[in-house]
Amino acid sequence: MGAAPARGDVLALYRSLLRMAREFTDYNIREYAKRRTVDAFRQNSILSNPTEAASVFVDESSCPPNLIRVRRIRVR
Repeated sequence: MGAAPARGDVLALYRSLLRMAREFTDYNIREYAKRRTVDAFRQNSILSNPTEAASVFVDESSCPPNLIRVRRIRVR
């Protein structure tokens, strides 16, 4: 896997996900996406092992399945 992602990359992903959440017109889906994003980043903020951090950052399977489902709904 390699080195942990740079702090700027992680913040860019965080901002991007929150920006994506703002685009939902349905209040419930918008708030759910924001809440899941914040919760997931808080949960993974304690990772100190660079290998684990890199795998969480890169691997889409570590993304909450519900957030992926919401993202697919938005794309349609």
